[in-house]
Amino acid sequence: MKKEVVIAYSSRTLSKSERNYCTTRKELLALVFFIKQYRHYLYGKKFRARTDHKALKWLFSMKEPEGQTARWITQLSEYEFSIEHREGKRHRNADGMSRIPCHQCGNDENITSAVNRQFCYVQNDTSRRQQELVIKNDTSAGSGTACCSSRITDTSSTLREQSSNDSFQKVQQEQDKDIYMVLSWDIGNRRPEFRDVEGKSPVVKDLWSKFDQLVLHNEMLYIRWENARKEEYKLKMVVPRKLVNEILYNLHTSPLGGHLGVSKTFGKVSERFYWFGMRRDVENYVANCVECVTRKNPSRTARSAVTTTLFWSSI
Repeated sequence: MKKEVVIAYSSRTLSKSERNYCTTRKELLALVFFIKQYRHYLYGKKFRARTDHKALKWLFSMKEPEGQTARWITQLSEYEFSIEHREGKRHRNADGMSRIPCHQCGNDENITSAVNRQFCYVQNDTSRRQQELVIKNDTSAGSGTACCSSRITDTSSTLREQSSNDSFQKVQQEQDKDIYMVLSWDIGNRRPEFRDVEGKSPVVKDLWSKFDQLVLHNEMLYIRWENARKEEYKLKMVVPRKLVNEILYNLHTSPLGGHLGVSKTFGKVSERFYWFGMRRDVENYVANCVECVTRKNPSRTARSAVTTTLFWSSI
């Protein structure tokens, strides 16, 4: 049996009224919410939902469900899945993600950076060799399961790939005439005079206006982005125009992209990248995605015109 690979994480907090739910109702709420959250992966495919709450196994055998429970069961009925009970002591990989972290232990930055590098490698690798999203049957469990089958190399190979990928992106930045001009500035010290950029492209002017946020890291240009309270920040790579379509493909069209809408795709892109006119490019890309347009506007069978044989037979 092939090893199952995590393709996404998600979480949410309970509202004030939801905190008053009984345990079974809370577990059912989680099932409904997260199946809808990953509808783009699960709809039309057989999959298995694992839970440590045994009462959910009898969900679809309830004789006369009423109210909210009946509505939730109706929503779930459009999916083809089975519910598997796994006792709590074997459910630690899921439970551990929902526990309050110990702040005294601190964060292991090495682990975090390694995960980010590996995820970045997988995203970029899809454009070169189209990873397959495989729906396979778990014969040992006797039911269908949805998982992502991808050929990921070992850690050392991954880091080598990422290093070469950084070199590629560095070359692309230097070949972009607008970014190349910005790289010649004295970043981190003195902002150029406006008269020096007055006749330049909108890209150069935009980066000039964000001069205080520009950062050089490993000879590559990034923008330092802080949250509203300025408590933490992240570095976003300034993307050359040549790489825009590749990034949008990886984060929207590829098997890991999921064909999400404009807002969610923009959120994924802006999490790590920055370029001038990014929102407009995302909107245009999603609007022109053939698969998205086909799903939203399926072809309809044309109806023949209504014909009448007698006066006033149709009003």
